[in-house]
Amino acid sequence: MNTPTLERRTATPEGIAATAEGRQPETNDLNERFNQKISVCKIAKGAMFIQRDITVMDALEEIRDGTHAAAVATVRDAVAIYGKDTAEVKTAKCELPAFLLSGKIDGRVAKAMEGKRFHHSGLLQLDFDKLADPIAIREQIATDPHVLAAWISPSGDGVKGLLVIEPAATEEAHLAAFLTAEAYWEAKGLTIDKGCKNSNRLCFASHDPDLKRNEDAVQLATAAPKAAAPAKPSTTSTSPKLGANHGFPQPPREGIHRWLMDAAWHCRRNGLDEQAATDKLQGFDGTLRRPFQPNEVRDAIRTVYDSTTSSAGTRTAPDASDLLARAYAMAYDPDETPPPDEACMVIGDIAVAARGNLTALQGKSKVGKSAVVSAILGAAQRGQYAVKGDTLRFEWEGLAEGAIIHLDTEQSRADWHGLVTRSITRAGMPTVSERLVSLPLVMFARSERLTILQGALAKEAERQGRIDAVIIDGIADLCTSPNDEAESLELVSRIHALAQKYECPIFAILHENPSSDQGKTRGHLGSELNRKAFANLRIDKDTETSISTIFGTDMRKRDLPKEQGFCFAWDNEAKMHLFQGRAAGLKAAQREEKAVSDARKTWVEIYEIASQRENTAFPALSPKEAADIEQEISGKDDLTKTDTMKKRMQKAESLGVLRKADLLRWTLTAAGTAGK
Repeated sequence: MNTPTLERRTATPEGIAATAEGRQPETNDLNERFNQKISVCKIAKGAMFIQRDITVMDALEEIRDGTHAAAVATVRDAVAIYGKDTAEVKTAKCELPAFLLSGKIDGRVAKAMEGKRFHHSGLLQLDFDKLADPIAIREQIATDPHVLAAWISPSGDGVKGLLVIEPAATEEAHLAAFLTAEAYWEAKGLTIDKGCKNSNRLCFASHDPDLKRNEDAVQLATAAPKAAAPAKPSTTSTSPKLGANHGFPQPPREGIHRWLMDAAWHCRRNGLDEQAATDKLQGFDGTLRRPFQPNEVRDAIRTVYDSTTSSAGTRTAPDASDLLARAYAMAYDPDETPPPDEACMVIGDIAVAARGNLTALQGKSKVGKSAVVSAILGAAQRGQYAVKGDTLRFEWEGLAEGAIIHLDTEQSRADWHGLVTRSITRAGMPTVSERLVSLPLVMFARSERLTILQGALAKEAERQGRIDAVIIDGIADLCTSPNDEAESLELVSRIHALAQKYECPIFAILHENPSSDQGKTRGHLGSELNRKAFANLRIDKDTETSISTIFGTDMRKRDLPKEQGFCFAWDNEAKMHLFQGRAAGLKAAQREEKAVSDARKTWVEIYEIASQRENTAFPALSPKEAADIEQEISGKDDLTKTDTMKKRMQKAESLGVLRKADLLRWTLTAAGTAGK
C-alpha cells in the first residue's frame, strides 16, 4: 500500500453528482475484485482472533446456503426472548464468525493500514439497524447499481450490504468513501451505522436464503475536495503554504502552541516521519496570525517524535502542554471503538496472552516453570501448523509470522540449550522455527539485559516485519533489586511500553517467595507485574504425587481455578514433562484409586482366610459368608447385615476388586486386572 498521507478525501456535492451521472474513476477489474480475500475473525471472551481467509463470494454463499443457520437461529431466539441489546444476544452473536468485509489483514488488526498489512477489498460494509421492514429495505438496497449484495442481519431487524468503492490505501481514503456513501444514502432516506467508517469493521455472519447479489455493480465515485487557494507568501518562511483544511483541524486564534503539538501528533499517527512532518507544519498557514517559525516546528516535532535533546545531549522532559495534548489525542470518542484485546495464546480455551499486554508466570523453585516455558515456546513456534506435540495444552491463536524472542537469565548454557531443544519436540516440528531468537544472558550484567531486549526487538521487527511473542525467563534479573519500589515500577512500565510499541505479548517468568503459600511473588517487582498483567499464571507442585498444576487467578478475561487447572508430570520415557489431564479429572482418578486401594486391602484379608479354609486360590463368597469372616477378623459382637454386605460387595465389584462368580457369590480379582 502507499504511505499514508494527510490529504483527506471527503464527501462533496460534486462527488455525489459525479456518482449519479455514472462517471467512474479508473479502477481494477471489479469482477476480479469481488473474489478478493477477506479475513474471517472470531470474538471469544472479549478477544478477537483472525481464523482464516475467504473470498468475498464464498462468504456471501455461506450466508445464503445456511452454513451458519443454527447459530443465527440462536441469536434471533435470544432477541425474541431477552431483547435486542442484551448480554444474551451479544453472547449468542459471538458464536458466529465475523467477516472483515473491507479486506484481509496480515497479522494484528490494530494499525493494519499504517503497517501496510491491510489488503483492501474495494468494498464498504453497509449496516442499517432497527428497521421496521428489513425485507423491503433489503429489496431497495439490492436494486442500487453500486451495491454488490444485501441480506438480513443475524438479529433479524437490520440489513447488511456491500457497496463497491475504490480500494483504499489509507484509513482516510476509506473514511472518504464512507462519507460519500453516508451522504448518498441519506439522500435516499437511510442512515448507515457510523461504525462502518472503520476499515476493520466486523460483520457477524448471518443466514438469508434470499440474499440479493449484483455482480454488475459499479463503483461509487468519491471526489476529492477542491484545492485551496494558494496562501500569500511570507517573509519568514519559504515553504509552500497549505490550506487550513489540508488534513488539520481549523487552527484557533489563541493557544497556537498547543494546536501545533496536536498537529504534530496528527502527523505521527498518520505515519509521517520527522522530516515529512516538519515540512508539512512549516508549510502550514491557514488562518494563523503568522506562519510557524522553523524553531517552533522543530521543537514540537522533536518532542512528539521523542527525540528532543538539550545542548548537552541529554533528553529533556516534555512540557505540560505536550502531555495534555497527548492525553487529549486519546480522549474517548463514541464513534472510535478500539479493537478488543487480540488474544494470541490460550491454554485449553482460556486466553492467557494478548498483543500489547504482559503475562506473568510464577512458581516456587523446582515446580516445573522451565517445562511451561518450553511449552509456551513450542506453541508459539508451531503456530497454526497441524502437527502433534505436547505443549501442555498451550496453543497459539491467529497468524504466526513474526519473531519469537526468548531471553534466559537463569540457567546454564547447557540447561538453556536443552529447554529450547525440548520446545521443538513439544511443538512437533522437525526443526527449530526460523522465527525464533533465543539468547542466554547469564553472562551479561543486569544493567545490560534490558538494552539487549530493546535491541533485539528493534532488530527483529525490522528483519521479520513484526514481533509475535517475547518470553523473559527471569524478569527479576533485569533489575538490581526487585525490592526497590522505584526501580520495579520503572522496569514494569518499560516492559509494558515495549509490548505496546511492538504489539506483542511479553511473558515474564518470576519466582514466588519460598516461605509464602499464597503465591506472593518477589518484592515490589512481583506485585507491580501482577497488577499490570493480562493474565497471572501460577504453577504449584504436589509433593506426594509430583504432579504440577498450571492455574491462574486475577486474570483479565477469565480465572482458571486450581481445581480446574492443567496438570503435568515428568515422564521417564519421553524424558520431559507431559500433560496428565485437568486437575478435576485427576483428583477424581486419585479418589477412585484410593478407594480401590482401600477396598482391596479389606477384601484381600477376608479372601485369604476363605482361601485357607476352602483350600482354593479363588474362593467365592456370599454376603453372609463374607460378613462372618469380617466379624471374626474384627472381633466385634455385631455382625454386618447381609443386605449391607451385599451392597459393599457390589461396590467392590464396580471398583474392579471383586467379580461375580454366580448369582449371589463374588470372588476376588487378581491384583492388576480391571475386573470390570
